[in-house]
Amino acid sequence: MRPSTMTHCRACGSDRMFLFLPMGRHPPANMFVRPEDVDQPQSALALNTQTCLDNGMIEEADQIPEGFVRHDLHILPDAATMHGHFEGLAAVLTERAAKNGVQVHVACFDPETADEVRALHGPAQVISTTTTLEHIGDLVGRMDGINGSLADDGWFVIDIRRGREIPATRQFDDVYHEHLSEMRPHSLADRTGMAVVDVIRLPVHGGSVRVFIRKPTSAAPPSPEIIRTPAEEDGAAFKALAARAHAVGDALRGLLAGLKAEAARIAGRGAPAKGNTLPNFFDLGTGTQDYRVDRNPLEQGFLSPGKRLPIHDPAVIADNPPDSLLVLARTFFDGFRTQLAGDGVAGGRPILPLPYPRIVI
Repeated sequence: MRPSTMTHCRACGSDRMFLFLPMGRHPPANMFVRPEDVDQPQSALALNTQTCLDNGMIEEADQIPEGFVRHDLHILPDAATMHGHFEGLAAVLTERAAKNGVQVHVACFDPETADEVRALHGPAQVISTTTTLEHIGDLVGRMDGINGSLADDGWFVIDIRRGREIPATRQFDDVYHEHLSEMRPHSLADRTGMAVVDVIRLPVHGGSVRVFIRKPTSAAPPSPEIIRTPAEEDGAAFKALAARAHAVGDALRGLLAGLKAEAARIAGRGAPAKGNTLPNFFDLGTGTQDYRVDRNPLEQGFLSPGKRLPIHDPAVIADNPPDSLLVLARTFFDGFRTQLAGDGVAGGRPILPLPYPRIVI
């Protein structure tokens, strides 16, 4: 098995790694259980959340070996929010570098693939990726490949979560084995000699940024948004986040237990990867939820990783209505409320677990 903690930052190489939130053993967040395997043991790995004290990036060790997850069911979340989000990205890329036609090269992207593609098609004016670098262990290798593929006056445009805001917003549910890093823009560029020239703040995923990176020969002075970026936190901010995480767990278990004591029926809403972190970390199993619903048809009929809660189509809410709805895909809460209303289903009182558990009236 691969190590469950890291000795060096995957972005800057620093050895100042601080383990601030060990979360116990979890199955991979996308390792859903088939009904016929409900009685079979499920493999689990230690989930140890660390930060690099030199650049503030939140990191998980890359533990999952090839072939470990045989039935990864991840697709885009079912919230309509994401459609407009990606339309915005396409508009930005069109504005900054208009190109006609798209050619597809299927391969694992690394420096060798970058050399091959550049030899076939020449340097790229724009390279873009959205919420994918967070899942890559070899960040430096990927950045070297991007650097080698990009034209001297080209743009590397990425969407990433606002990693530096996680200690304040308590969004620790975004930690899971397949999600290896919560990045800071500069931590990506500095080690490969590239320059961050601009960022745009975005509302999706509970707070994201669109980062514009260029080679130093083409980099203009940084935007005011980059200049305003505050200094990195020390370990105290992450110790506070760990304490808040445990306090959230105590409060959420207490809230759900109180509702269950009143014979309330509780359904979980959403089964994304991050929606499996809290139930496994806080031990929220069948005693706290009766079932879960998600619009993703690939997940319906399966059981959630770890706690093995059955996942149904949201239509089941009309026939078996809950008193409360635990919103596990909380960053898409507004979209869920709209969907339920459109289906003519109230869905019970929503419970939002973060930044602190509360019932939404």
